[in-house]
Amino acid sequence: MDYYNILGVKENASKEQIKSAYENKVKKIKEEVPNEKRSKLFIKAFDEAYEALMKLEASGQVKQSPISTIEVDENRTVIIKPQEIQQEKQKQRSVSSGSVNSETKKKSTRKSSNTSSQKKSNSKKDYSEDEDKEKKNKERRNEKKNKQRVARESENSTASTIMKILILPLKILALPIIAILSVIILLCKMINIVSWIASKVIIVGAIGIGAIHLYQINLGQVMDEKLLFAVVVAVIVSFFLPSILRVVPKVLESLNDVLKDLVF
Repeated sequence: MDYYNILGVKENASKEQIKSAYENKVKKIKEEVPNEKRSKLFIKAFDEAYEALMKLEASGQVKQSPISTIEVDENRTVIIKPQEIQQEKQKQRSVSSGSVNSETKKKSTRKSSNTSSQKKSNSKKDYSEDEDKEKKNKERRNEKKNKQRVARESENSTASTIMKILILPLKILALPIIAILSVIILLCKMINIVSWIASKVIIVGAIGIGAIHLYQINLGQVMDEKLLFAVVVAVIVSFFLPSILRVVPKVLESLNDVLKDLVF
């Protein structure tokens, strides 16, 4: 490859053709190779070829040049080949395609994130609505229970008033009964005390009479069965009578308490 091939001109090309080819190459390489470092390497090769051909044209000589190379700082040699421009264009397309794919992925990720956030927001909204519905239902149930309780209390109050009206005559009748029972209970307690004393006297007297009669029988007198029977009965009755009299006041007191609760 010589300088003519680098600029893409024939060996008999004029200065104007060489200059025009040089300018077109530089313009094209700037458009097709976005990498500034690589484009400068290509432009440097074009500059070298352009200067060499212009010198040859000025001296009227045509001289072949070996493969044009450029030494760079990294001690690497860059060979100017037409395929490299095509490869650079393909790389640029790949980078551009990768950038588009990356942007598409980012958009997809953002869209997915937005969708997820929207779902969470909708879920929270639904949960909040369910909570509000549950609260309202609970309030309605409580209100219904309160109304039922008030209705029951009203019914009970009405029934209680009716019962009080019906029981009023009974209360009026129970008042004299309570007074009579109170007097009877007091008398029973007094009788109980007297009977306790009397029972003790009767027991002592009956035992004494029985002992005297037995002594008379021992002396030869005929036994009086009726007398002995009366003595036994008197002892038994005197022994149990106080207990019986204690029971009667208790029963009357219980009945009196019931009547008092009814009236008062």
